[in-house]
Amino acid sequence: MVIGYDARVLSSLRTRGIGTYLLGLLHQFARDPENRLVLFSNHDLVLPPALKAVTDTQVFPFRGDRFFGWEQFGLPPKANKVGVDLMHSPADSGPWWQPKPWVVTIHDTCLLDGDEDENPRNLYFFRNWLPRISRRARFVLTVSEYSRRNLIERFGLPDSKVVRVYHGRDEALQNPPSQEKQDAFRRKHGLSSPLVFSIGMALPRKNSRLLLRVFNQLHQRMNGVCTAMAGVEDSFAAEARALSPQTVFMPFLGRDEIQVLHHLASVFVSASLKEGFGFPVLDAITAGKPVVFSNDASFPEVAGDGGLAVDGRSEADVLRALERILSDAELRETCAANARRQAQKFSWSDAAEQTLAVYKRAVLPA
Repeated sequence: MVIGYDARVLSSLRTRGIGTYLLGLLHQFARDPENRLVLFSNHDLVLPPALKAVTDTQVFPFRGDRFFGWEQFGLPPKANKVGVDLMHSPADSGPWWQPKPWVVTIHDTCLLDGDEDENPRNLYFFRNWLPRISRRARFVLTVSEYSRRNLIERFGLPDSKVVRVYHGRDEALQNPPSQEKQDAFRRKHGLSSPLVFSIGMALPRKNSRLLLRVFNQLHQRMNGVCTAMAGVEDSFAAEARALSPQTVFMPFLGRDEIQVLHHLASVFVSASLKEGFGFPVLDAITAGKPVVFSNDASFPEVAGDGGLAVDGRSEADVLRALERILSDAELRETCAANARRQAQKFSWSDAAEQTLAVYKRAVLPA
C-alpha cells in the first residue's frame, strides 16, 4: 500500500506529542516492505536516519497562506498526482477536498471549550470547519476513549467512523541511564531527593500555575523535598519563578534528558485538566514511576493503578496526594509496580496494527 502523510509536524527539531505519534507509526510501518511511505510537507523534514532511508519525501511550497492554503489547495492535488492509495492527516486537521481515501486523527476537543492562546483563525477552523472535514473523511482516529466519546457527541460523527487507537510507549524509558549520566544531570540542575517532577506550559488547561502553587506549599510543609518543572520557557518562566521560587525550572528537554529526569524522580505529577491522551504520564509509568494525575479527561485510562488520582482543580487535593506518596515508601513501591504493568498495555506495534486495519477498511470502495 502507498500511504501518504501530512508530515509537517516533523519539520522541527523539537518533537512534541503529535510528532512522537507520527514517528511511532512510521517506524512500525517502515518495517513492512509492502508499504511505501510518502511524507508531504511545506518545509524540510527532520527525520531519523532509519526513516530517511526508507521514505519518499515530497517537500513543496505553496503561494499564499502557508498553513491553510498548503493543506487545503496544495496537498490534495499533490497527493493525487503522486498516486498514493490513502492519505493520513495526523494533526487535528485535514483538507476539505479529499481526492483519495483520507484518514484524519483528532487528538482531543479541547479547543471547543476555551480559547487558550490559539490564533483566532485556528480556533475558527477547529470549531467550524474541522467537524465538517471529519465527516468527509473515511475514518477519524483518536487516542483515548475519552476523546472518542467527545468526538462522536460534539462533532456529530457516527460511532462506527471514530476509532480509538492508543499511543505506544517509549521502551527506552524502561531502562535507567548510567549512574554517570544521572549524577551529571543532578549536578547540572542542582537536584536532590526526594524529587517531584512535572512538565509545564503556560496554556490554562495544562494547569501549571496551580501545580506551582502546590509546589510552593510542599516546600513549606516537607523539609528537603525538591521540585522540578521542565518545558518552562519565554514569558512563562518569570511568572513560574514567582509562583514557586524554590522549584528548579528547565526549558524544553530532549528524550535522553527526559529519560534521566524520570529515573531521578520519586514521583511524576500532572494536574492538567484536559488531555486527549497524556504522553508525559505514559512516559512516567513506562519508567516505573508513581504518578499523581488529574481524575479528569483521559489520564485514568493511561495511568490506571500506577498512582493517585486527584481533583486537578483542588490545590489541597493535589498537595495531600503528593505528601502521601512521598511519605509512604510502601505505597510508592506498589504504585511503581502497577505503573510498570500498566505501561505494557501501550505499544507502537499494537497501534500500527490497529491503524493499518483502519487503512485497509478505508481503501475499500465506499
